[in-house]
Amino acid sequence: GDWQWFAEQKAQQTDLLSFLANRYETWTSRLLMEMATWWLADNLGLFVVLTLFWAGMLLYSLLDILRLEKANHRLLLTAAVCLLIPFSIHYSAGFFATTINYLWPVAAALFVISVMFRIARKQRVSIARYVAASSALSFAIFSEQAAVVLLTSSVPLLIYIIRQKKLSAKRLVFPISTIIFSLGGIINTLLCPGNRIRGVEAVQGFFAGYFDISLFHKLDIVFCKMFYDIFLQPMTIVVLLCALLVYIACKQKNLVAVWLAGIPLVVSGLRLLNELNIVTNEGMGGWNGLSNPDLIFNLFSKMDYLRDYVLVSYVPKTLIREPLTFVPELVALAIVGCLVASIVLIVKDKCLKAAYLSALTVAVISYGIMAFTPTIYVSATRPYLFFYVIVVAVLVSLFINRQEIIKKSGKIKL
Repeated sequence: GDWQWFAEQKAQQTDLLSFLANRYETWTSRLLMEMATWWLADNLGLFVVLTLFWAGMLLYSLLDILRLEKANHRLLLTAAVCLLIPFSIHYSAGFFATTINYLWPVAAALFVISVMFRIARKQRVSIARYVAASSALSFAIFSEQAAVVLLTSSVPLLIYIIRQKKLSAKRLVFPISTIIFSLGGIINTLLCPGNRIRGVEAVQGFFAGYFDISLFHKLDIVFCKMFYDIFLQPMTIVVLLCALLVYIACKQKNLVAVWLAGIPLVVSGLRLLNELNIVTNEGMGGWNGLSNPDLIFNLFSKMDYLRDYVLVSYVPKTLIREPLTFVPELVALAIVGCLVASIVLIVKDKCLKAAYLSALTVAVISYGIMAFTPTIYVSATRPYLFFYVIVVAVLVSLFINRQEIIKKSGKIKL
């Protein structure tokens, strides 16, 4: 029912420009998203139609990036994986504002990236597609996450294009424009007075000591929270990715890769079984009843209560810790490193390997930038939507190319 609040604001302040100016000065830099909420607050039918359009655009862009336009069974697979997106993402906060501020920018950014992939593959890009991509870019850059995702993804794609033979200068215009506009979106976020005011309001209620801690501690907190949410919450899509890597490594008879991919699979998989109540107290004793008493659980228990700890009882000195208390972070880094190393060992094609590692890096950055704003504690699970969609793309690509990866045939194209 969050649309009702926007409808009330529209009724009280009938001038759109005044509404946008007030929101920019007091709350947010997402001007085009705010404009959309203004127009659609009293027209939910149009909101539903546009949301279906953007959802279709998201799926279409994924299919285009993964070269699945004519593969019906793969289309169904991709659609099924996309449907794994947790409904909690939209119910953790208002559905209306979440859809416009997160789902729409994700779809817009993905469409822009799909056009850059077409340029990198030397495929024909029509004027109409360029116009549509430019419109999507203009919308997406008002989301700070979308702007960062576009910037960090367009740079490696631009390098890939420049390194190609018979380079045409015309093909560089759109990627360079994407980089420039993305930087503009990030600058807009940094300069917006409303973001600063909202940040102060957020920390007063959620994280009173946020402005007193160092950047290192902010990154430490967001890393712990991200690791907990991805591996220990856990995310089903990450469990599937680890399981697929183990399967491919087994087919390749690569024992080292099996172990490397198996470690994050076991850590996240056991927690997933516990979350689904498959491992019960009557059976294996639940997660807390595993044989080696609570080894992994206790190791990461700090991550489990970290958020409540820093929000409720924060004192700046408490985060100045002895080196031994950083063991959970070190082990977490080792688990993430195992996942990355397994991809390096399994995927022999250099171009595809670079694409997977770049995509996962962009996914992490898309959430990591939230460490720079205390509103991460207000946004609930919504900032993970960018991360989730990117991991979906990597998972589906890994699945459809599994045979070539297993055979190490070298027939894989970007």
